Amino acid sequence: MTRYVPRLSIGGVPIPASWDGSGIAAVARITLGWGRTDFFGEPDPTMLQFDVIDPGGAWSSDPARYDERVTVDIPELGMTIFRGDVTGVSSKRRQLVPPSTPGQPKPEAVWVWVTTLTVADPKAALSRVVVPGVPYPDKDYHAAYTNWYDPGYWTASTQGGARVAKLMTAAKAHVESIEIPGDAAWGYVIKGSEQASVVDVMGFAYRGGVAGGHVNYRPDTNTLSCGRPATPAALALTFTGGRLVLTAAGAMSIPARSIGVPRDGVVVRSTLGDSIDTIQVEAFEASMTKWFPPEKKDGSYWVFPKLSDATVANDFPVPGVADKRRTLSVRTSHRRSAADQVSGMAVHDSGVNALGAALRPLVAALNGRTVPEGLFHDIERHPQLTPAQVRVLFTTFDTPAPVFFPGAYTAGLPNHGPLFQIIGGTLTFDSGWIITPTLAPARTSPGEPVTFTTWVSNDTATYADFDDAITWADFAAVTQGAA
Repeated sequence: MTRYVPRLSIGGVPIPASWDGSGIAAVARITLGWGRTDFFGEPDPTMLQFDVIDPGGAWSSDPARYDERVTVDIPELGMTIFRGDVTGVSSKRRQLVPPSTPGQPKPEAVWVWVTTLTVADPKAALSRVVVPGVPYPDKDYHAAYTNWYDPGYWTASTQGGARVAKLMTAAKAHVESIEIPGDAAWGYVIKGSEQASVVDVMGFAYRGGVAGGHVNYRPDTNTLSCGRPATPAALALTFTGGRLVLTAAGAMSIPARSIGVPRDGVVVRSTLGDSIDTIQVEAFEASMTKWFPPEKKDGSYWVFPKLSDATVANDFPVPGVADKRRTLSVRTSHRRSAADQVSGMAVHDSGVNALGAALRPLVAALNGRTVPEGLFHDIERHPQLTPAQVRVLFTTFDTPAPVFFPGAYTAGLPNHGPLFQIIGGTLTFDSGWIITPTLAPARTSPGEPVTFTTWVSNDTATYADFDDAITWADFAAVTQGAA
């Protein structure tokens, strides 16, 4: 069985995984929590906590420990599952017995310092990086139209961007780069008087350009990127190796027999109480206000934008929640053009409508679905998974690939699955890994329902003809026949 042993480094220096009785060493237990519990919410910074044995205490008490960069790698998979900076150091004296040597007397217990380090990923630091805009002291004071967007507003356009350039420069101290996806067509995102951080700015940009988008930190590339909902997929029966197996293009299959459930059985939680019945999109108004100062004899003028709300109603109400009026509010900055500032800055109406149109089916597909809770994978005790399957469980950022669990007890429940998105979780290493994912419902792309005779050419086939990872309950979700 493959053992996935973490390699932990502090300040670029690997920390030994076992204690030899003299130098510092990382204690086996490592806890890493990442992601979010609300599908439409922003992920919190990923947090790591681990202990280090420090015999003399000098290493732990060194002020250099604070803000030192920590990485956790899984060499067997060739992936980095965490990067972050130390935010907390606390030490306690404890008695430990040094490792014994064969043929030598058992050593006596010695007093050492055991230091607990708390580490946060770069999102925590970037939430404190603020490049302020130009405040407007009163309604008669505005930036000149020739450069109002440059010092006072965030913009990713080529027109201005002194403020966004400062943001990118400040962010470089913590991450390699920030993704500016082409489909997130933002313009003027935040008013100049707002004291917005890097995370605030990118949060508005991603949510306003991508339906369900959010700020996503990727430790493998050390970048901020746009997190996205899982891509829709459909389950199909495929004839492989003489057996019929469940597959889904772009999705990952993880057999339910490799996933543990709580001791008292499967827990299924309804998301009906969190269902959304109204989508509200806030955008910049389609015109600019012009103001001609009386002292300006040359006819020049000043302009400033207004904000207005455009509400998009959800056309897919869920029974039992329409009276709760749960609203999903999204702030965007789509605009048509900045070329003609004399005639005004026009809101890109099609961009606002496109965002609302993309959010409608997403919300409708997720409203009222149920999700399993408490699932976990114990790598030491559960049946071994392939490296590709393990890599999905070790991924500590949102990925667009959904997962499904053939053979799950819950497969036959209405409004349940079959596809889910991993949006967070806890990874614990204590001699071996236990991974507890947080799941959200994912969209499906079902085709026409199939009959048994369309699955196989032999309509007398028995259950033995099917892969033993699946059960009859799985077939209720299959919408494509055997290839």
